[in-house]
Amino acid sequence: MKPKYICVVWDWNGTIIDDVRISLKAVNDILRKRHKPQITLEQYRSYIDVPITKFYDNIFDLKTEISFDTLQKEFNNAYHHYLSEASLNDGIIPLMQKIRDCGMKQIIVSSSHQSIVERNSEKFGVRKYMDYLSGSDNHFVGSKLERAVNTIHKITYDHSKVIAIGDTLHDCELAVEIGADCILISTGHQSKMDLLSTGKPVIDNIKELEKYLFI
Repeated sequence: MKPKYICVVWDWNGTIIDDVRISLKAVNDILRKRHKPQITLEQYRSYIDVPITKFYDNIFDLKTEISFDTLQKEFNNAYHHYLSEASLNDGIIPLMQKIRDCGMKQIIVSSSHQSIVERNSEKFGVRKYMDYLSGSDNHFVGSKLERAVNTIHKITYDHSKVIAIGDTLHDCELAVEIGADCILISTGHQSKMDLLSTGKPVIDNIKELEKYLFI
């Protein structure tokens, strides 16, 4: 096998780690605490947006019901509580090993806080395959674009030799903006219908990635 790219840019949540259902549980804990109706997985996936305040606007009035800081603290506490129920997406470690063996560089660019990405990538055995990790310096889950470019440029300035792998429209927007290729995973945080609207390849499991990464 020969690599098609110099650099693979991984998203973390929903792409490497299968954490959609525990994220939904965390959100529903916040709703339950305030005696509000629970949301379904389908609703969760349709609400996901960047920045994350747009997601919460679908279920809370952030001006009168609850502050965003409180939401994030409660979500992070609940997410951590449920983290033991999450697992890596099937086949991710063998694929990362193949990518590394072929000489491709790998980085994680996540909307999650840097400390969370560092801790959890180590916890789940992924850190050793990564050349760089780039998480946010705040909890607002905003755009990853600038951080992605800065991190990619530690490896290459040729964005045509870069492929971004993610599970949201924002991952696609990032790739398009910098001129990189993109593969989207349908089992993550955004609905498959939304992902298909991009016109980019959408896969249903990690094992399908090989045909896009190697010659």
